[in-house]
Amino acid sequence: MSEINIDEQLVFLISQPRSGSTLLQKILGAHPAIHTTSEPWLALFPLYLLRGKGVSTVFNSGLYRAGVRDFLRTLPAGEDVWWQAVRLMLSHLYGQALQGSGKSLFLDKTPRYYHVIPELQRVFPNARFILLFRNPVSVFTSILNFRPPTPDCPGFLIGNRHDLLSAPQLMLDALDALGPAAMRVQYEDLVSNPEPLVDAICAHLNIPFLPAMIEYGKDFDGGRWMFGDQGTVYKNSRPVPERMYQWRATLAKSATHLEWARTYINELGAETIERCGYCLETLTQELASITPAEQGSTLTWQQAISKG
Repeated sequence: MSEINIDEQLVFLISQPRSGSTLLQKILGAHPAIHTTSEPWLALFPLYLLRGKGVSTVFNSGLYRAGVRDFLRTLPAGEDVWWQAVRLMLSHLYGQALQGSGKSLFLDKTPRYYHVIPELQRVFPNARFILLFRNPVSVFTSILNFRPPTPDCPGFLIGNRHDLLSAPQLMLDALDALGPAAMRVQYEDLVSNPEPLVDAICAHLNIPFLPAMIEYGKDFDGGRWMFGDQGTVYKNSRPVPERMYQWRATLAKSATHLEWARTYINELGAETIERCGYCLETLTQELASITPAEQGSTLTWQQAISKG
C-alpha cells in the first residue's frame, strides 16, 4: 500500500455528536474490508491550526500561528508545504493502522471533523465522506442525557455550543462542496430500515453489501471503545427503531428542558432544519404535545449555552 494514494482508502464519517454515529460505525466496521477504531481525532488539530481563531494553548496560540506562517512564507511553495506535510503525517498514521489490520479501507469516525471538512478534502481529495443527520431535538436530548445538567450551573452546555448550533450548517455547506465524494445519511432511515441504506453506503464505498453487517453486535468481541455511545450500541446487536422517539420521554421530565428544545430549534431556523431533512413546524407541534412532569432547572437556554 502506498501512502501517497491512501486517500482512496479513507472514509470519514462526520455528524453532530450524539447522532448515532457509533451505531453506523459499528455496522460498517462489521464489514471485512473496513477497519475502524473508536474516534481517532487525528486530523482535527493540524487541519485547524492555521485558522485565525479557535485554538487555545498555554504557550500563546496566536504567536505560534504567526510564527508558523512567517516560516512558511520563506518557503518557495508557502503554505502549500504545510498541507503537504499534514498529508504525509496523517497518511503515515492511517497507513500504519491499515497495514496492521489487513483491510483495505480505514473509517475515521470523528464527529467534530465538521469543523475541518474543507481542509480534509484539500488534504485527501480522493477520500469519501458520509455525513449523518439526525432530528435536532433528538440530538439535543441525547446530549442532555449524556451530560446531565447541574441545577443553576450557567454554561454547562458551552462545550456543546458548536455541536448544536454550528455543526448542522457546516455539514450542509460540506454536502454542497463535496459533491459525489459525500453521501448523506439520515439516522431515522438507519434505525427503521437499515438494509437498503447500508447497501447504498456500501455502493458509495465500492464494497459489496453483506446482510450480516446489520447484526453488528452478534459476534462483536472488540471491547468498549473510549469514545462514542457507551450504552445502546453495546446492549443491542442491531439498530433499534424505538430510539427515534426516546427524546419524548426525556423532555417530558422537565418543562425547562422542553422550553430549551423549543428555543434551540427556533435558533437553528426553519431553513437549516428543512435542509437537514426535518420540519420546524412539525417539530414544534410535537413539542407542544408534551406535558412535562416538573419545572426542572431555573436556567434559561442562553444561560445554559453561553459563558455568561
